[in-house]
Amino acid sequence: MSNTQTARPAEYGLVCSFLCTFSNYLDPFLDTTHSTLQIYDHAGSTQPTPFPILLRVYNANDGTSIPFALKSVDTIGKLQRCYQKMRPELVGRLNLAYNGKPVPALKTLGELGVKPGATFITYQKVTGG
Repeated sequence: MSNTQTARPAEYGLVCSFLCTFSNYLDPFLDTTHSTLQIYDHAGSTQPTPFPILLRVYNANDGTSIPFALKSVDTIGKLQRCYQKMRPELVGRLNLAYNGKPVPALKTLGELGVKPGATFITYQKVTGG
């Protein structure tokens, strides 16, 4: 054995003879195309597919309700800006609640699980004790 060759285990010869015998069975498949189908789940995706959501914002102070059509990738901040364009007389921060909980402006409608027909309710924060 020369210095450039490396020692091979005894099993190496068995594997080579098996592959050579097995390759005779693969000859008919050498000119074929093989493909696989992979299922893609949007729920585990990092890039959501936007879908339209029809929702309402209910102002508890005067009993008005304004409909909006947004996408699931739109944020609560965008909903607040759209609402303030429709009701410019509202001054200060506009706070929205969904399912009885305040919603942060940076969350998307999809992250909150908002379904079509949902209603957001405006509320005012009172400071002090």
